[in-house]
Amino acid sequence: PRVYNLRLPLTSGETQIMPVSVMGDLTVFRRAAIEHGRSAFPEKWSLDDLARIRLRDESLFACNYMNNPSDELTATFKTGWLRYYDWLGERQLTYTDAAGAKRVLGMNDLDVMLFVDPGGFAVRQTEDRARAAIVALGDDGHGSYLLLDVYSERDTFLACIEQICAWATRYAPRKVVIERVGQQAAFIELVRKALRDHDLTTVVDEVKPGKAHKEVRILGLEPYFQRGQMLIGRGPAFHEFRQQYTQFPRAARVDVLDTLAYFPQFVKRAASGVHKSSVQRQADELSAYRVRRGFAPTP
Repeated sequence: PRVYNLRLPLTSGETQIMPVSVMGDLTVFRRAAIEHGRSAFPEKWSLDDLARIRLRDESLFACNYMNNPSDELTATFKTGWLRYYDWLGERQLTYTDAAGAKRVLGMNDLDVMLFVDPGGFAVRQTEDRARAAIVALGDDGHGSYLLLDVYSERDTFLACIEQICAWATRYAPRKVVIERVGQQAAFIELVRKALRDHDLTTVVDEVKPGKAHKEVRILGLEPYFQRGQMLIGRGPAFHEFRQQYTQFPRAARVDVLDTLAYFPQFVKRAASGVHKSSVQRQADELSAYRVRRGFAPTP
């Protein structure tokens, strides 16, 4: 959607400015009971009236008065928790970490992992198949995690595999972690074959959802956002993530958040403050994998 500011001249001589979104042939706008700190209908509700209504039922107020079911007061994940990084080029980015330190890092300074939910065919109320989701995450080794890229499409397994190979080439991840449920075992083998065909030695790990419901697993992300440890990029590539983030748990889809929720299980805890490069980490991971498979002698 393209966003514009629409000017509305009133008979009182005042001009209101209202943001509208243009999507195709439609112009979409949302009015709320409180806009710019003022009551939109003061002849009906004063700010004190609206405050009393809000205290009685915050969720009802967010939905029926503010036209925003994910109002900041009722949202699980707060918009104010979101922090951003900026690209300085294709291979370098800058951000301010949770401690307030300004950092400039290259891609080789990050421990990158891809987390994948292949989706597949499942019971959905509005879609004929579950969406595939891929999240590229970079760990700076100092307690900050950078959401580098997000993919969420109702697409074929082949398209999802092509996206994994493209990101494995671009980001050189230490490993690809794929959710395994039912028919997804065959998908994982296809990913391994596709990576070999692209001459990529990235390790592929499997993870099972376990017994915990996905909403419970997603709630495990809350401290990372609240403490300012999770950073996201800007622009339309992160629109789907922001939508799921602000609307959780009322969002129609949570595939991106559910996929991201696996990352705490695979974060490496830095030992003795030593920060390895991504090339060193990938080599260590590959060596450990070969030992497990019996392809190399144990050192």
